Amino acid sequence: MTRRALPGCGAVLAAAMLVSATPAGALTLDEAVARAAEVNPHAVVAELEARARATRAHRRWTTVLPDLGLRQTRTLVPAPASPTVERELRATWDIFDGPEWLEASRDGADAEGQRAAATATRLDAQYAAAALYFEALAAEGRVTAARTSAQVAESTLSTTRTQAQAGVTDELTYRSAELGAIAAKAALAQAEADVVITRATLERALQEPLEGPLTPNAPLHLPEDELRSPWLDAQRASVRAAHLDTLTAWAEVLPTASLRATRPIGVVADTWTTELQLRWDLDGGVAPFLEAREKSLARQAREVELDALERDLRLGVRVARERAGAANIVAEAARAREQLADSSVTLAQTRLAAGVARPLEVLRLQDDAATARLQRVDAERDAALATLEARRLAGVPWGTP
Repeated sequence: MTRRALPGCGAVLAAAMLVSATPAGALTLDEAVARAAEVNPHAVVAELEARARATRAHRRWTTVLPDLGLRQTRTLVPAPASPTVERELRATWDIFDGPEWLEASRDGADAEGQRAAATATRLDAQYAAAALYFEALAAEGRVTAARTSAQVAESTLSTTRTQAQAGVTDELTYRSAELGAIAAKAALAQAEADVVITRATLERALQEPLEGPLTPNAPLHLPEDELRSPWLDAQRASVRAAHLDTLTAWAEVLPTASLRATRPIGVVADTWTTELQLRWDLDGGVAPFLEAREKSLARQAREVELDALERDLRLGVRVARERAGAANIVAEAARAREQLADSSVTLAQTRLAAGVARPLEVLRLQDDAATARLQRVDAERDAALATLEARRLAGVPWGTP
């Protein structure tokens, strides 16, 4: 299988990092992602803003509905005459108001864009939490390999010290083993710190402490060529809103028509009186045309931004797919190397028990196995992060295989 064939075949994300059963109290990947989507402040704010924009759009449409009102007039007169009271029912309806209708449609497009942006922000929060999850998972794998390397380095130092005291090996070999042990301890300390840091970062994203182990519960595949990012939907809504802005500016030169009807209450001849009003305001003649030109240029700018965003997303997905494909190949090679190293350790231990191998040979092979394990963990992490990035840029909803 070539690197270019991997994305098309749906390469599996970090297959070796999965387990057949979830340990009790473990935090699964899906649970972490769901929790992060609920508490991420950017996602929460975007959701609230989307609701506010939707409410504003609904309120805007109420302005084009008929306006009903009841008026009562009380006229005071000098005594002994009684005051007069007049009641009137009034209805007013703008039967044609192009700018008002278009502005209502524009607010609707703006609300759609904000809803798409909220969806995109939530999706980004989900994939960001997934990336933190795999960083923490890889840190745990690295600390296991570092702990093995530190133990092997200590055993190597002890064996070399014994041989140096017996005159079997020279002092330089002993000093080399001592330096190796010091370096292994430092690497272990760094790996343990990385575990604490990555788990703390994940806890911050989830806003709750992590008590159990981490266990991804489903493989993820590289996305197909289809691009469905909600950020594109948000930008398309912005283009529609800009287009409606342009139409609104042109509509300012059109006349408006309104219908007004009144009916007295409590009068014998209580009939409706209707009045049709037409108004045409050119606003200086050229001002609406200049505003329309301005709005048209703004719409063209939004279209350019949409095209650039789509091109950037397609490039980002392509780059992430290539990185994931390369990382999967490296991970597969690392797994094969780890298996070979483990089998070599088993063979060397058998030969040591039979007296045909030296202890330092076994320790060297154990160190090679730990190094191979570390490389496998890093490669699987790189493949996971690249796959997550490709899915995020492509707009693949979380939960889709």
